[in-house]
Amino acid sequence: MKKASITFNSGCAISNNNYYLSASIDELDSWDAFSRVFIYRHQSDTNWSSHDLDGWKVISVAYANLLNNRSLISLDKEGNVEIFQQAGEKYQQICPVTNEQFIYGQFNRLCVIQDRIYACGDGAKIYIYEDENWKSIANNLEEKPLEIPKNDDFFLNNDKDLSFKKNLYDINGFDKNNVYVCGTQNDEGFIAFFNGLKWLEVKRITPSALYAIVPCPDGKKHSGPGSIWNTFKR
Repeated sequence: MKKASITFNSGCAISNNNYYLSASIDELDSWDAFSRVFIYRHQSDTNWSSHDLDGWKVISVAYANLLNNRSLISLDKEGNVEIFQQAGEKYQQICPVTNEQFIYGQFNRLCVIQDRIYACGDGAKIYIYEDENWKSIANNLEEKPLEIPKNDDFFLNNDKDLSFKKNLYDINGFDKNNVYVCGTQNDEGFIAFFNGLKWLEVKRITPSALYAIVPCPDGKKHSGPGSIWNTFKR
């Protein structure tokens, strides 16, 4: 059997010695979706185990303790979610596409904050998983889906920009009343803070696109009680 090279796309720690990773096959065409998710056990005789998600392009993984169940969570760019537990797997879709005449944008990141699962993506989509359901908390940030004109030759003879103004690439925080997102707005860096009621745009120090945000508790106040963050650009 021919061995295929893979690229690890995302990963998270399960414990001191165990790690969860997602990977894609390098030789696949860009439109082919296939992911393999791995558990690596550093101190086990059998270090690696895996299972496949055919038709998925997993872009983010996370670990959570949901109702006292150790859970490994995978998110693909279309908003499909797998919750992998000892008792079995659960499959969900955050916001099913309801009209193919619109572009809804992809998801970009999954994060667990105090055992609550959050996801964010293009068009400033922000969702939280509560009571076994996904609900939007984007409020004043989220953009409407982009409508695709119905003429057949639109993509060949049209220069209209079908892109969102805001795209979110990471979400993180301390609790449900202290959540941060970062990404781009009109191709420049964007940061916002959620206080439990609404999102507040934060003054940034760079025009560059921002791809990751790490909250660091340190007793200082910076657009949120008792917190400051580091953001990372490419």
